[in-house]
Amino acid sequence: MSEITECGWGKTVIKRIADKVREVSGFDPKKTTDFKSVVEAFGGKVSEDKDVFFGDTIKVHGKLDFTIKLHPLATTERQRFTLAHELGHYFLHSRQGDKPLQAFRLGTSMAEQEANYFAAELLMPESMFREDFNSLSNDLDQDGKISRMAQMYHVSFTAASVRLTSLNLL
Repeated sequence: MSEITECGWGKTVIKRIADKVREVSGFDPKKTTDFKSVVEAFGGKVSEDKDVFFGDTIKVHGKLDFTIKLHPLATTERQRFTLAHELGHYFLHSRQGDKPLQAFRLGTSMAEQEANYFAAELLMPESMFREDFNSLSNDLDQDGKISRMAQMYHVSFTAASVRLTSLNLL
């Protein structure tokens, strides 16, 4: 297994890959609540492991052959982001299984940032997210708007807040 190295493709290419993943899997960020089915659509398996904080979270063996581990006590929203993030490693860093790899929890490397961007774009597509945010009532305060977006896209308050900030909407 090789260590993860950045793909270096840039946000435009990563966005296109996330768009294609949504298209191929039929994933609708606002309607599909079971994200495990998206992982399975690309040959992935999802397992729960209470020790995941100390070990690997994705192991890619080859094409259509990878496993993502989740902590069983994580919230549904957290598990959803983790699955999308690890799917990012599969598409961006293993090149859909061409390059076997394993990733460990935590890290701030460029590869981790790329996987985070992929997950954000997959779960909260920029154009759709902007449109929904701009249609929110002006009666809501900032936290109310963040909460509403988090609920709408089935993500955590933190994920919605980071996405809104990165899109300069907050």
